[in-house]
Amino acid sequence: MPAEAAVGRLLELATPDGWPQTLLGPPTYLPGARFNDLTLGAAGVLLGGLWARRHGVDGACELSDHAARVLLAEAEHLPSGTNWPFVAKRFRPEAEGTQMPNLSHGVAGVAAAVALAAAELDRPELAAAAQSGAEHLVSLGVTDGRGFVVPRYIPSDATDEDEVTFTWCHGAAGTSLLFLALDQAGIEEVRGVPPLTWHQRSLHSVRTSGLPERLHPGFWDNDGRCCGTAGVGDVFLDSWQRSGDQQDLDFAVRLADALVERAFVDGPHAYWRFVEHRAPEPLLQPRVGWMQGAAGIAAYLFRTERVLADGSKAESLPRMETWFALPPTGVAQVGAEPAVSGSAAPHFGGGQERGGAGPVG
Repeated sequence: MPAEAAVGRLLELATPDGWPQTLLGPPTYLPGARFNDLTLGAAGVLLGGLWARRHGVDGACELSDHAARVLLAEAEHLPSGTNWPFVAKRFRPEAEGTQMPNLSHGVAGVAAAVALAAAELDRPELAAAAQSGAEHLVSLGVTDGRGFVVPRYIPSDATDEDEVTFTWCHGAAGTSLLFLALDQAGIEEVRGVPPLTWHQRSLHSVRTSGLPERLHPGFWDNDGRCCGTAGVGDVFLDSWQRSGDQQDLDFAVRLADALVERAFVDGPHAYWRFVEHRAPEPLLQPRVGWMQGAAGIAAYLFRTERVLADGSKAESLPRMETWFALPPTGVAQVGAEPAVSGSAAPHFGGGQERGGAGPVG
C-alpha cells in the first residue's frame, strides 16, 4: 500500500536529528542541514505520521514519535517563548539569518504540528512546547484593532515584498490554523487570550485586507492554494463548517467568484494565470498542480458549489493538513445554512474567453 511504503521509507531515511535533504546546502547552509518546517521538514513528517496513525498505518506511531523527538531537540528557547526556525542555527554560517515565521516554513507550522501531536499522542510536554511556540509567534505579530498579523520575513526589510501577506503559506490565513491546533490540544490561552480568539483575529485581518482585489503591484497576484485565493477560501469554508459564522461563508463565496472571473476559458477547458509584476512578461504560464495550479483551484470551486447546494449537509473531506479545522463529522455544525445574497451571491459562470496559452485544467 502507498501509505505503508511512504511511512516505511521515512523511517529508513530518518537520522537522529531529522531527515536528509538536497535542496539547500553550501554556501548558505552547512552540509547536512536539516529542515524543521511544516512544508519540507520534520514538522511535515510529524503531521504525516499523525495522519497515518489515525488511519492505522504500520510504523506511523514510531514515525510520529521520532519526528516529535527531533522537534523538541531542535527548539530554541527564547525569553519570548519557543522558536523553530526553518533551519537550525547550527547549520547557518551566519548565526542570524532571515526567518519566515508563519505556517509553511516557520514557528507557526511547527507549533501546529506539535500541538496536534500533543492531542493525538497524549503528551503534555508537547502541548507545553506548542503553547510556548505560539507565545513566541504572538510576540512577533501586530495586534491592530480586531486583527492579528505576523510579518512574512524577519527582519521585515529582508526583501522588497509587502511586509505582511494573507496567504496560506506566509500569511494570516494559514497561521490561523495554528490556533485551531492549539484548541484541539486543549490549550486554554496564549498570552492570556484563548486560541480561538487569536484564530478569529487572524481571519478578521484577512477579511479586511482588501483581497482578492489586486490593490497594487505585488499584492494578491496569485490565485492558487499555497499563495493565493483558493487557499484562503478553503480556510474560510473550513471555518464556516466548524462555526457556522455566515461572514466566513460570504467571504469564501466572494473569493470563488473572483476565481471564476479570472479564469481563462478555452473551449471546454479553464485555467488560471498568475502575475509576477517584476518579470518582463508579468502574466505567468498556467500550471496544473494542487498548490499552484488548476487542480487546487478547481477543487475549491467544486467544494464551494457543494456547500451552496447542500448547506449544512455538504460533506468536506478531511485532509492531512486540515482535519483538525473541521467539525468531527466532516459536515457543518447543525443549523449552519448558507444564506448568501447581494453582491456576495455566486455566479460561477463566464470567465475570460481567451486563446493563447494552452488549457491545463
